[in-house]
Amino acid sequence: MSNYVLSQAAKARECLVPVKSKAAYSKVYEDFQEWRRENSVNGVDENILLAFFEDLSHKYSPNTLWPKLSMLRSMLHLREKTDVKLFDEVEAF
Repeated sequence: MSNYVLSQAAKARECLVPVKSKAAYSKVYEDFQEWRRENSVNGVDENILLAFFEDLSHKYSPNTLWPKLSMLRSMLHLREKTDVKLFDEVEAF
């Protein structure tokens, strides 16, 4: 694939996260990254996300957790090519 195509694709990916919300999306993803480091966890699976949101549930209300899940879902899809929508238990959380 040409460098031009790769460059254009990278630019398009940057636009997938709303500009006004980019900082919030990045913060949720960074928090998840930090949580993984603290807990010596690599990768993403349903158990990891359930544990992460269980920890967050002690700090945040369900009304706050839903937007965080949505933002993290988008960032994981973009950055790690992981489709969290396939994790039914996380969606039910």
